[in-house]
Amino acid sequence: MNIEKFTVSNDPDLYEAWPDVVLTPGGKLICVFNECTHHCDRSYTRIMLTESTDRGRTWSPKHPLTEGSAGLSYYYNCPRIIILHVPSNSAKIWLLTPHHAKVNSCMKVDSNTFAHIFEQQRLHFMTTGSSASEVNLGLIGDIETGYRNFKIEDKILPAFFVKTAKQEISFLLSGGRIINWELSNFGNFVKHENIVNDGFGMDLLWLPVNGRWSGDETAQMSIVSCKNNGIELSLVFAGNMHNALPGIRIEKTYIIRAGSPKVNLEIRLLNENPSPFSTISFWNHNVVNIPSGKTELITLDENQSIVTTNAEIACFSNIQKEHVIHEYLLNKYLKGKASSSFGIYAPAKKFGIKFMVLKDFLMIYRWSDIHRSTLEWMSRPTNVPCGGSLHLDFSIEPIQNISRHDFCEYLKRNE
Repeated sequence: MNIEKFTVSNDPDLYEAWPDVVLTPGGKLICVFNECTHHCDRSYTRIMLTESTDRGRTWSPKHPLTEGSAGLSYYYNCPRIIILHVPSNSAKIWLLTPHHAKVNSCMKVDSNTFAHIFEQQRLHFMTTGSSASEVNLGLIGDIETGYRNFKIEDKILPAFFVKTAKQEISFLLSGGRIINWELSNFGNFVKHENIVNDGFGMDLLWLPVNGRWSGDETAQMSIVSCKNNGIELSLVFAGNMHNALPGIRIEKTYIIRAGSPKVNLEIRLLNENPSPFSTISFWNHNVVNIPSGKTELITLDENQSIVTTNAEIACFSNIQKEHVIHEYLLNKYLKGKASSSFGIYAPAKKFGIKFMVLKDFLMIYRWSDIHRSTLEWMSRPTNVPCGGSLHLDFSIEPIQNISRHDFCEYLKRNE
């Protein structure tokens, strides 16, 4: 095949090299390149730009994108160009550079002015248009919030943290889950080595059955609200669970109080599927960083008597064994009937985690191995009409420095 060649720029007085090019959604080609005195002489450099509207056959005269570097302490080299997709209500793009280089059509501001303007723009963005939300950051009363980087596997991810005198909890936008939960004088108890399976408060749908690990459990959520009055904080995540069941949206609210390590969760599943109804069963997944051999699952039977198991795989149902739906509960793992108050206890650490879930749940489930202890629970299948929603409220409460006897007694308190 014949290859056609077209000249982008040709300046006999300068060395032009290292081009990069992008194609815009409107069909325009934009090319940037560096011009300098010579390949081995960078006493003068400048980034130039040229455009083509006919797919590269003809190009506009080059024009400067930056100032020339002659006489300056730095030089330009190997420019790159990318396309940024900017929200329509974002007023500006900021270029951060340690040098006071002049970029055409850009205004230079110092770092203090930038910080002030950025904060004003952030507040405007968060309170107007489709992105409007209320997010209180910083220290208010006895509760502090903010963002930090969190490393999991080989990734550095942004995490939203909530800190009180008793605990510090870090949340990922991935699944809106807890990825780190540190208690004062104890440390972190949440497993966070695997970005796909670890964390606390992971949301899955059991129905349809193939939706349980559909990918929704780690899909990106957004923080739509964080209200902090200094005593109590309400943090709301929102996202979609379309992979599991088309048309399902989730709103997930964490309630955190300054005086207690207990966290209350409010789950709202909204059904926007056009079918007359959708059958939904919610599954909650929590991974503790203590091996299964060093923990036991403790719950209460219908007579409020303690029932426990050390089995790595076990489940307890909230319905009579003869009425169990075997599609969801396997007899070989079923240990008996349980109440809505249950927990996991680590004797060597004198540490327990109490769960309180809705009274008409379907089952609790322990799936553990030598690396972790996993505690899960599942709601009963519910037909949710189109336009309707399913509400599920539950709580998670870590307790340190508690004996096994006292922890069992605490499980009996329905609060």
